[in-house]
Amino acid sequence: MALFGGKKEVTKEKNSGSIGSATIITNGSKIEGNIVGNDTVHVDGELVGNIAVNNVVVVGKSGVVKGNIKAKQIICNGSIEGSLECRALEIMQQANLSNRVLSDTVIIDGNFDGEIVAQKILVDTRGVVKSKLQAKEIVIKGVFEGDLSCELLTTKVTGKIKGNMFVKNILNEGGLVEGSIGQYKDLFVKEIENKEENIEDVEIEEKK
Repeated sequence: MALFGGKKEVTKEKNSGSIGSATIITNGSKIEGNIVGNDTVHVDGELVGNIAVNNVVVVGKSGVVKGNIKAKQIICNGSIEGSLECRALEIMQQANLSNRVLSDTVIIDGNFDGEIVAQKILVDTRGVVKSKLQAKEIVIKGVFEGDLSCELLTTKVTGKIKGNMFVKNILNEGGLVEGSIGQYKDLFVKEIENKEENIEDVEIEEKK
């Protein structure tokens, strides 16, 4: 396990070696460099660099990641400024994320401003999303503003949508929907099929 703490800034070499059981960046610490490995990374401090692991990345309430993340699962309750690639993403209540997401399933209960390509997206009750969404299924319980494309769009009674919707089927269970509705189309280049191969083992290139 690697644990980084203290108040002073710590700098690591780019593409540092494999992670043991877990890497923890504690509150108040700052790491500069990429983290690669096979296990869990927990960020409560600040990381300036990319993460690529075969397991879980957790960004806590005080955590800040300024870089891209590739992992099997990402759970964020802090801040991420970079692109994400994973099988499952959970954006919690205190989270603020931006940029691009490529995932199988996404649950949003915080703030997100960017683009998502996924199989299923849930904007939960406290979720506030301003972005472009593309998925097979999208469920809106919170607030969404922007463009979305899906085969099935479900709006719950607490849901609010304002924007352009390109859908095959809509199930409105009492939510507020404002904007235009058009024929289903891809908003992005199809990337879901390619993602399956990319995430299967999260290939890591070690620095020689």
